[in-house]
Amino acid sequence: MAVQGVRQQSRAERSAGNGGHGSHGASPRRGAAPILQILEGIHETADAPLYVRLYQHVRDAIVSGALAPGQRLPASRTLAEDLRVSRNTVESALEQLRAEGFVQRRVGAGSIVAPDLPVNPRSPQRFRSHARTSPPPDVTYDADALSGRGRQTLDSNHLITSRTGFTFAPCVPDSQVLPLNGWRQILARRSRLWSRSEMLPPERAGYRPLREAIATYVVASRGVRCEWRQVLVVGSVQQGIALVSRMLLDPGDEVWLEEPGYPGARTAFTFSGAKVVPVPVDDEGIDVRAGERLSPRARMAYVTPSHQYPLGVTLTLARRMALVDWAAHNDAWILEDDYDSEFRYVGRPLASIQGLDTHRRVIYAGTFNKVLYPSLRLAYLVLPPGLTDLIASGQDITGGTPPTFLQAAVAEFIDSGQFASHLRRTREIYR
Repeated sequence: MAVQGVRQQSRAERSAGNGGHGSHGASPRRGAAPILQILEGIHETADAPLYVRLYQHVRDAIVSGALAPGQRLPASRTLAEDLRVSRNTVESALEQLRAEGFVQRRVGAGSIVAPDLPVNPRSPQRFRSHARTSPPPDVTYDADALSGRGRQTLDSNHLITSRTGFTFAPCVPDSQVLPLNGWRQILARRSRLWSRSEMLPPERAGYRPLREAIATYVVASRGVRCEWRQVLVVGSVQQGIALVSRMLLDPGDEVWLEEPGYPGARTAFTFSGAKVVPVPVDDEGIDVRAGERLSPRARMAYVTPSHQYPLGVTLTLARRMALVDWAAHNDAWILEDDYDSEFRYVGRPLASIQGLDTHRRVIYAGTFNKVLYPSLRLAYLVLPPGLTDLIASGQDITGGTPPTFLQAAVAEFIDSGQFASHLRRTREIYR
């Protein structure tokens, strides 16, 4: 084997050296690693086809500087004999390298490393062939690798997930309650009705039948005043918050946030560059007067009036009216997250703040993720007239509209009456 190894190396080096001043006008650079030393590990693993392993070894050697720009490669026949592989294997690898710009090839002149590639400052003498066959060194990053904004997001966004079918995390509905057979039937029917037109990019503001169904639902159940054109479909309320804050707030604008409050809202506002101002919550909900003292020039207030997160109090009618009056007089916005409004132990919920607002300063947010199931990723905003298309223009930045297929399925789920039945059944079970 030692004799054979010497023979292989001499053949490859002789092939690479011959024609060093051929038609390509390039010669191997001093100190370039012997080609067989670079390629000796291609037989050690079988995690990819042989030609792919050969291609990867040569590519990595070029990137590392072990094969220098302009260096001539052995003839494909010689390289195949020395590596004990078929010539087709070598040709396939070289053609892939040529297609990606790592190698130049000419009929009758052989192959060279592309001369115009940037030179890696790493010294070729430091090249070790085993580095090409083993995975890169393990690198473990921690929170110090994040930006300051990233670390702040990490601190405020601790999501609890479970794959066991059971979870005790807040805000997660009981998956056993969903009428699974009915939902499956709708999904199957939507699959049969699927057309090529639904493969096109979705409508920016959402699937019209779903927007119509949402408008009908919130008008009847939450006292929201709107038409379907004011509805914007998003992936989650948090995505909606990020979208609205990006489109309506400038960096540094102040936002009232309930304290304690929803961490996801803090994350979304912070990511958008807004300055969050914590406003205390008492047994009547957010303290509007305290907000006016703490941040008199705030541009937006984020509230969960139906079921304050996490304390569970309901914003009183007097506080709701005070909040609407504050927004009107300060040209500010109210982002009403109607969190958990579907569920109450006793009595009927108060109507939405949006329904009380005659100045059109309220943006209403609701979700199906906490009523149906979390992985659905489907929520909505009800925006003041004229704002929907403007806000929707920023959808691409914050994740885009949910898939049309799921939007169509939820629209049918609502229109068929199954959504209302599901809510009634869920309320009884949760009591």
